[in-house]
Amino acid sequence: MKKNILKILMDSYSKESKIQTVRRVTSVSLLAVYLTMNTSSLVLAKPIENTNDTSIKNVEKLRNAPNEENSKKVEDSKNDKVEHVKNIEEAKVEQVAPEVKSKSTLRSASIANTNSEKYDFEYLNGLSYTELTNLIKNIKWNQINGLFNYSTGSQKFFGDKNRVQAIINALQESGRTYTANDMKGIETFTEVLRAGFYLGYYNDGLSYLNDRNFQDKCIPAMIAIQKNPNFKLGTAVQDEVITSLGKLIGNASANAEVVNNCVPVLKQFRENLNQYAPDYVKGTAVNELIKGIEFDFSGAAYEKDVKTMPWYGKIDPFINELKALGLYGNITSATEWASDVGIYYLSKFGLYSTNRNDIVQSLEKAVDMYKYGKIAFVAMERITWDYDGIGSNGKKVDHDKFLDDAEKHYLPKTYTFDNGTFIIRAGDKVSEEKIKRLYWASREVKSQFHRVVGNDKALEVGNADDVLTMKIFNSPEEYKFNTNINGVSTDNGGLYIEPRGTFYTYERTPQQSIFSLEELFRHEYTHYLQARYLVDGLWGQGPFYEKNRLTWFDEGTAEFFAGSTRTSGVLPRKSILGYLAKDKVDHRYSLKKTLNSGYDDSDWMFYNYGFAVAHYLYEKDMPTFIKMNKAILNTDVKSYDEIIKKLSDDANKNTEYQNHIQELADKYQGAGIPLVSDDYLKDHGYKKASEVYSEISKAASLTNTSVTAEKSQYFNTFTLRGTYTGETSKGEFKDWDEMSKKLDGTLESLAKNSWSGYKTLTAYFTNYRVTSDNKVQYDVVFHGVLTDNADISNNKAPIAKVTGPSTGAVGRNIEFSGKDSKDEDGKIVSYDWDFGDGATSRGKNSVHAYKKAGTYNVTLKVTDDKGATATESFTIEIKNEDTTTPITKEMEPNDDIKEANGPIVEGVTVKGDLNGSDDADTFYFDVKEDGDVTIELPYSGSSNFTWLVYKEGDDQNHIASGIDKNNSKVGTFKSTKGRHYVFIYKHDSASNISYSLNIKGLGNEKLKEKENNDSSDKATVIPNFNTTMQGSLLGDDSRDYYSFEVKEEGEVNIELDKKDEFGVTWTLHPESNINDRITYGQVDGNKVSNKVKLRPGKYYLLVYKYSGSGNYELRVNK
Repeated sequence: MKKNILKILMDSYSKESKIQTVRRVTSVSLLAVYLTMNTSSLVLAKPIENTNDTSIKNVEKLRNAPNEENSKKVEDSKNDKVEHVKNIEEAKVEQVAPEVKSKSTLRSASIANTNSEKYDFEYLNGLSYTELTNLIKNIKWNQINGLFNYSTGSQKFFGDKNRVQAIINALQESGRTYTANDMKGIETFTEVLRAGFYLGYYNDGLSYLNDRNFQDKCIPAMIAIQKNPNFKLGTAVQDEVITSLGKLIGNASANAEVVNNCVPVLKQFRENLNQYAPDYVKGTAVNELIKGIEFDFSGAAYEKDVKTMPWYGKIDPFINELKALGLYGNITSATEWASDVGIYYLSKFGLYSTNRNDIVQSLEKAVDMYKYGKIAFVAMERITWDYDGIGSNGKKVDHDKFLDDAEKHYLPKTYTFDNGTFIIRAGDKVSEEKIKRLYWASREVKSQFHRVVGNDKALEVGNADDVLTMKIFNSPEEYKFNTNINGVSTDNGGLYIEPRGTFYTYERTPQQSIFSLEELFRHEYTHYLQARYLVDGLWGQGPFYEKNRLTWFDEGTAEFFAGSTRTSGVLPRKSILGYLAKDKVDHRYSLKKTLNSGYDDSDWMFYNYGFAVAHYLYEKDMPTFIKMNKAILNTDVKSYDEIIKKLSDDANKNTEYQNHIQELADKYQGAGIPLVSDDYLKDHGYKKASEVYSEISKAASLTNTSVTAEKSQYFNTFTLRGTYTGETSKGEFKDWDEMSKKLDGTLESLAKNSWSGYKTLTAYFTNYRVTSDNKVQYDVVFHGVLTDNADISNNKAPIAKVTGPSTGAVGRNIEFSGKDSKDEDGKIVSYDWDFGDGATSRGKNSVHAYKKAGTYNVTLKVTDDKGATATESFTIEIKNEDTTTPITKEMEPNDDIKEANGPIVEGVTVKGDLNGSDDADTFYFDVKEDGDVTIELPYSGSSNFTWLVYKEGDDQNHIASGIDKNNSKVGTFKSTKGRHYVFIYKHDSASNISYSLNIKGLGNEKLKEKENNDSSDKATVIPNFNTTMQGSLLGDDSRDYYSFEVKEEGEVNIELDKKDEFGVTWTLHPESNINDRITYGQVDGNKVSNKVKLRPGKYYLLVYKYSGSGNYELRVNK
């Protein structure tokens, strides 16, 4: 048990790089030596997998965003992480406390100088109390084997109340007598006591140790420590005594006297802030002291009126000192964390102040004092979370406006391109020249991507990525605030979130990253192209994202296309070749390993070797590369798997791949990094548009051409499309090679023209086909700068906007609306609908029923009064009614058996109502085995209704009905295997009823967790509230992550039922900051449960074991 949770803590904190993150240690301890400690009233252990990464390796296309999507963080390669940490100012040792490993080194050195003999409980239980306390006084806590393990020996040891009291008494004596250089065993005494309280929390055999009245017996010892004149920051011993006291309070208890006795230490720390804040040991001591008290108080006050707490109104000196620390002002990078801690805990302890308004005013002052700094965000968050968002004036604070203003502060510049479909918001230190270069870089990547993929039609129209938005912060430091502003991870170099169509990153210097902003952008822009034009559905969802199928491809081809050029195809980048050149030959990935690698590969070299595969295929096996892309484009998993297996099993291919890697490595010294040319930035002078179009069409031998012009902030551009018909086809792959060379030749030929604008041209070809007379044919697209502004129409195109459901049922009427469509400089004169099944309609609003199950694209085309058009599409999934997906609420109409909702499955509550003219609801359920079935229908409102059950095939004779019992219509009946219908109806139209429908005895299989779900990015999704999930923590499986969505604010009840005798609990975290713990499970026998009020958003539920192994059932009820 200790090993499992200690590993969680070590894994978590070892990736933290700055002491500024100290506020987050309300969930994760600063020190690994805090062990797996749970306070007597709450669980501490919580795994958070933070990363520190700024290179392209780390930049992950988090296409599933927080709140509306799933997010995935990706670590960087070890080499890049070291370089990054070494060059970011906050990571310098002289400014920031070292990481846990440094503290561990200090502790190990201390232990090495003492007796290292180990002691078992069997030996300790044989000692007299005096012998025992003398021994504890002179050893380290980790010399006691299995101290935190529940065993026969630990049960006997801690089961002796007199023995525990003797240890407390010895601690009290040491508290009176310790000196600045001799702690008299205080650390070991506190760790032994904490082990007892920890074991008492989870084991009934030691439950007396979980009684606050017994824990209060430690208070005299705490006060003795505090009354000792050496209770202050100073020597290593003095600092460690303060740390130990804080930990003991967290696992035992405290009162107002203990809390106020801590004020001198806080004051000493504040008055010497510039000296003490950078000192890791002193900072840890103060933090542990404050944190331990808050752990104890928050647990004791949970779900209780804080005014009933014995310390309410009695700890103002302590609160005032936190206020002074939080509002210290004049912060530096080395002291900011301390004021951050002050503000955070001021909010927490302020709940026990009689002057709530003063606390909120102080938080508001922090918002103003540290304007848009880290502490300001913390203060605003605490007002929202701890004080229900009510300001000192009694009015609701506008948190959203604060975040909007913060984003405007950090991203004051907005640049628009391509008629507003390409938007960059940037910091004021990101140059306009760099913004322009990024736009043109996107065009180079786009041209090479479409050539290889062979498609430039969006797979789904009407999604957020119809407009690509890029948000570029001034620096890595400012980028960190994006977590607060947009609720996304910033432990990376940047990320693309597909459902938002938004890419977040920051400007960087060569010292901060070997990858330039443009290089990184090219990588992430490829992810955008992959999502929009190649891989159907959202990132991380669907069969292509199972078993690491596409991980190497996603990242490898992103590294590959980042080397796109205008006329030279795709070139290898020196920054990537460097990794290949430095990696030892016997460490290099095989072809099979590369094609099956993923984010769980520890060295993250699959980015580089994935690039090598893409480059190898591009240079030496284009047929396979094209087939692979076709399989992905067609969502043909079987064909893709066959390609991967064939490559993986081909020894000759692996040899060729290894040789190609060596060829790439040999090119390292002479390689460059493809970036856009200065030619894009020149003033190209006027040239008539019609001449440009004519010369391109002639040079490229195009027919059936069409042109669209796009307005951008600094320049205008055009896109010319046409058909190219070539010579006799030589086969698809030979045709592709010749077409690519021909197009490059055309670009180079046009660039020799006197008009320099031709040097901005990019081109690609798609839609390969062969005519009836065996001629090769492609659609060809050119893009470049347009200096003839007369070709830009003054009429603004309308904007189409569709609203409608994302799912529906066969045969049911579905409503669609275009009412939100608009035309800024005129009016919309027509609305044309295409429902994707051959049916069409006209009008602003439309109703349609699908006859078959399937996925359909619904498209609305609007036309304005000047003839301009716009379209928007979205996908709707139509399902048959007899699906196995359980429902959780009724869907009208469902008045009779033909329209029955379902299925209802056991363990899932279905909610509905009968209001007004809606006088009946019908549902269906399937009984898997003959036996008793129970229906429970608790309700609110009128009781003037009932329910009847019918067996399928006989809708004339009901087999059961409900009777009223304690505001619930209930009934149990004998049932046979098969489909049944429950008909709920009211007796008069004036009655209004809300109900919850539960059915037991159906024999349905319950939903099960999906392994491997031991990290948040692999969380098992809980599809609906009131659903029973079956899980297990067996063997080395120590934790399970789940995720669920809250659509509307309200109370959620989380219940975990143990099916075996083992130690298990849970903690809940918001996706917006997974380092924050919202609440935790309260243990009551075999049930671990708690209630919490949640706002709309996505949440992660971590279930983990601390002893033994077993099975459990989990429900999130609302």
